[in-house]
Amino acid sequence: MKRALILVALCTSLGLPAAVSAQAGPPGPPGMMPGADRPSPALRAAMEKAHAEAKAAAFAALTPAHAASVQSLIGAVAVGSLDRRAAAAQIDALLTADEKSAITAAAEKAFRTMHAAMGGAGAPPPPPPPDAGPPPERGRFGKPTAGRLLLMFALPPPAMRMTQPMSRSSAAP
Repeated sequence: MKRALILVALCTSLGLPAAVSAQAGPPGPPGMMPGADRPSPALRAAMEKAHAEAKAAAFAALTPAHAASVQSLIGAVAVGSLDRRAAAAQIDALLTADEKSAITAAAEKAFRTMHAAMGGAGAPPPPPPPDAGPPPERGRFGKPTAGRLLLMFALPPPAMRMTQPMSRSSAAP
């Protein structure tokens, strides 16, 4: 019994500090709470403000008829009756070039504001070699289109995640 108590005491004295230090983690970028994976309230407020301003600017750039059409397409995506990629393509076909450029400019401004709020995390990437060809587009599916940006502005993140297509298994049935 005495040996069991000594063994428990030894495991506790060695295991507890290791468990506490494993939870701390490295410090995140500026504005992040220490040891946490979520932003500080001030950083979160700055991000939400930039998102709201971009959404307002993007929808203000639309004509009333286009705004009504876009809202109906967004509603169809939200209830699940339309795929978000198909909706983005329909929105892109509907918009004029001026509307598309205003939406893209609003999104770029929001991106720069959010990046600055995070302290400009990271240095800019080095320039590519001269024979590298065109630079790669952002994102997995390339640079976001105006239709995709409007969907991202209008639908909250949980709703956007719910509209993602299910991944397919590569195994044969």
